[in-house]
Amino acid sequence: MQANELALPVSLLAGLLLVLYLFLYYLSRKNKSVHLNNLAGITGMLLLAAAGYLVTHTFTSRQQPVNLAPSNDAISHYVGVVDDYITQKPTSVSSIIQVKAVKRAGTWQPAAGKVRLTIKRAQEIMPFRYGAVLLVKGAPEPVKPPLNPAQFDYRRYLANSQVYYQQYLPGPWFIQVGYEPGNRLKAWSIGVRNYLDDRLRAAMPSEREYGVAAALLLGIKDFLPEDIKAAYSQSGTMHVLAVSGLHVGVIFYVLNLLLGKWSRQRGFKWFRFLVLLGIFGSYAFVTALSASVLRAVGMFLLLVAAETFRRQTNIYNTLAAAAFFLLLYNPYFLIEVGFQLSFLAVLGILYFSPIFESWLAPETYVARFLWKMLCASVAAQLTTLPLTLYYFHQFPVYFLAANVVAITVSSGALVVGLLLLALSWLPMVPVFLGWVLTGLLRFMHESNAWLLQAPFPVIEGISLTTLQTWVLYGLLGLLGLFFARKKLIYFSLFAGVFLLFSSLKIKATNQRQANQLLVVYQVPRATALAFISGHQGQLLADSAFYTNPKNHQYIIQPHWQELGLTVTHTDTLGKKIPETIPAMQLPDGNQLLQWQGVKILLCRRPLDAQTLQKVKPTYLLVSNRPYLAVDALAPALKNTTVILDGTNSRPYQQRVEQKLTKAGINCYNLNKSGALVQLLPLKN
Repeated sequence: MQANELALPVSLLAGLLLVLYLFLYYLSRKNKSVHLNNLAGITGMLLLAAAGYLVTHTFTSRQQPVNLAPSNDAISHYVGVVDDYITQKPTSVSSIIQVKAVKRAGTWQPAAGKVRLTIKRAQEIMPFRYGAVLLVKGAPEPVKPPLNPAQFDYRRYLANSQVYYQQYLPGPWFIQVGYEPGNRLKAWSIGVRNYLDDRLRAAMPSEREYGVAAALLLGIKDFLPEDIKAAYSQSGTMHVLAVSGLHVGVIFYVLNLLLGKWSRQRGFKWFRFLVLLGIFGSYAFVTALSASVLRAVGMFLLLVAAETFRRQTNIYNTLAAAAFFLLLYNPYFLIEVGFQLSFLAVLGILYFSPIFESWLAPETYVARFLWKMLCASVAAQLTTLPLTLYYFHQFPVYFLAANVVAITVSSGALVVGLLLLALSWLPMVPVFLGWVLTGLLRFMHESNAWLLQAPFPVIEGISLTTLQTWVLYGLLGLLGLFFARKKLIYFSLFAGVFLLFSSLKIKATNQRQANQLLVVYQVPRATALAFISGHQGQLLADSAFYTNPKNHQYIIQPHWQELGLTVTHTDTLGKKIPETIPAMQLPDGNQLLQWQGVKILLCRRPLDAQTLQKVKPTYLLVSNRPYLAVDALAPALKNTTVILDGTNSRPYQQRVEQKLTKAGINCYNLNKSGALVQLLPLKN
């Protein structure tokens, strides 16, 4: 059911819940009934959920009366305001454009909607900034869905920010016609962050460490080296490279040490609150008011405010209040991975960390500090583990040691880095602090790399379904209840749910074992096909595929992880074909592959009709724009599916597809329909 179809029934449900809530609230107050009061509370939460859905639906840009939806007249130009941070890459820059007007058939019309605009970068100078009004030539296109199984869904990612269109400009097809920032505070914040970023770059002796420092201190991830991101992801310490609750917690801890116990006295509590408010607000401001920092700052300020105003504080209620206000600001935070992992990590630290800490009582300060760090790391990893396995399909074996080192060193680096930024106006001091910061970051990198050299640092290929993930969280909840209540019934339920989880995994494993899949992936300017049998996968791809390592990382690997493949092989077409896939070179120079009773003819040269008639392939994979005499080949292709891969140009695809369709031949265009995934019968 579509969102528009759900709006009316949810509205009726919200009205019913409102009446029911008022009725239960009245009865609970009249009869002073705890039971009725609890029912009223549950009804109120359901009412809030329904109201949240309706508000989100109403303010979704697709529901607005004026938008960028296609019409009979194509857009030739549009005017919009840069409404987000500028993302920088070596060859391009991109941002979100809030469209104000479009030009159709020579006439300007008002419009609403957002476009992800990417511009080819010809020089180091930033071509535009936040708040710039741009006149852009061309028409934005709807964001395409992923064309390969389990591939990152960029369309859904942008839709969470109300962006449904995108455009790539290969040249300077735009001009700035004004400056109208939608949020002045955000514009100033971005300006301050850019200034501090320039000062940080000037103070850092190494470009590599600068990229990490910019992410750690200012939340700028554009210059993070790919190998560092991969290494920290494998060790389970990626969170130290992103401005988040960890960094706000470090600042909170340092400020408490500086303010001392006297700040908790009656006359100084207001002073402490104002100091923390000012410093936290300033930190959020210099990080360009990023969502992760606002989330953490909001939670800590709620805690301090409750203590200042002498209110009884329940940390879980405070966490829930922070989540509520953030979702009130942007309901789409709920489906962001960072939001989910952040709150689950904090919840785990609040609940499980004190339990773990009670198991041991170190005597020295250093031992107590390390023990607390270890307990917090285990607690956070425990509550985020199911979601991490679901999203990333891997488990870092040495996450405990890695996190103790990474959190300790990154905390020191954060303090040094903030001092560097605060004293950046002084001579020589920033340079000295830049060297210290570089040394700390290098030590952190080397420690992380050393751990990854240990045997079996990462367990990969873990696959969880949505149901299995929920069952794992059910197990975690029962484990928490057992620790809290110390009742055997919760452990018995834990054992029962664990058996359910085990049965689900065994069933999924047996189903995958019976998989026989032929997959032809959609790869830009390359050919790649896979032969998957049970838990084994064989990839055959041309040399163009292997020239870009990201092809395997972002196209092949997510699918293979989802399938839970444990044995994988890769080979290059034209150089080596594995013995498990019989191959034959044809007289016309093309190649025939056979697997599980299926014949795949790899066509890179003009086809010979007689050879084609003898071979009778199941699939004809056309690559590199060979000449196809469709009229002459049509009789031999009646029972063959012709596949056009990403090595063919769009005009060639359109021309050949049109001819094949006219001749009544089944044609599968990977650029339009995505990867071909064919389930084959299991051979005994």
